[in-house]
Formats: sequence, C-alpha cells, structure tokens
Amino acid sequence: MQEVSATQLAKKFGAYSSQALVEPLSVTSNGRAELVLMSRTEFLKLRRGYRESIKTVDLSEKDLNLIMKAEPAAGSEQYDHEVTD
Repeated sequence: MQEVSATQLAKKFGAYSSQALVEPLSVTSNGRAELVLMSRTEFLKLRRGYRESIKTVDLSEKDLNLIMKAEPAAGSEQYDHEVTD
C-alpha cells in the first residue's frame, strides 16, 4: 500500500483520490500511518465481509477437520444451555 502524507494529500487531493479508487492509500501524519483512503466500493465490500456467514459446504476438508477438533474456550461452558436445552 502506498503511503502519502496528509499535507501531500491536501495539496493533490484529486490525483490521490483517483489513485485510491484503484488501490487504498495509507495517509500519514507526522510520519505515522493514521488513515486509509479507499474507494467507497472497497469500503462496502470490507464492511459486508464482517456480516457475512460462510456455508459449511464452502469450507475445505482441512477447515472442517480443524473445526471438528477445536476445543471450546475456557469459560464457554456458561453457554452450554443454549445448545443442550
């Protein structure tokens, strides 16, 4: 990901915003990455990804085996009633 300073972004916003439509840009302030400038379409894809579920038929055998072998986290027994009652 290309980095651009906030000052450079302000001076050439049109050019950088066009570039961000193709690839996200890291915006720095005082040498530290602070923001990411990206297209609205890319942002919405990322946001949707957090809300999507995956169907088990879409999982690989390896993933299914890892899930089947997984152990519950400590303290999770408090939720056992949700699947056994």
